[in-house]
Amino acid sequence: MGRNSEGNYNPSTNTGFISGSQLDINTVRHESGAVQGHYGNYVVTQNNVNNNVGVGFEAAVNLSSGDAAFRTWVSGQIIPRITALHNGTHDPEPYDVNHDQNGVYDGPINFSPYAPCQ
Repeated sequence: MGRNSEGNYNPSTNTGFISGSQLDINTVRHESGAVQGHYGNYVVTQNNVNNNVGVGFEAAVNLSSGDAAFRTWVSGQIIPRITALHNGTHDPEPYDVNHDQNGVYDGPINFSPYAPCQ
C-alpha cells in the first residue's frame, strides 16, 4: 500500500489516510462478506426459491415443445431470476471500502504519489 500502509486517519480532524490493513479488510468485506457484502446479498437473493436459477432450470428437463416455447420459457423463467440475482447482489449496495461493516468512515485512500493532507 505504499509508504502509508500503517494509516494515520484522524476522524476528529478528518485528516490522514486509511491504513492498508483496514482497506484490505473493508475491500474483502465489501466483495465477499456475509454482512455488508455483494456475496452475502447474492446468497440471500439466491436462497429465495423464486430467484433460484437452479430451480428455474429444473423446469427445462421436460421442455420439448420447440424453439418458440423454449424462448418463451427462458424469457419467463430464467431472465427474471438472473435480473433478481443481479439486483439483489447490488441492492442495497454494501458500504464502500472507506467504511467498515458498521458504516464508520476509516479515511480516504492515499493514492500515488502518497502526499500527506495539507
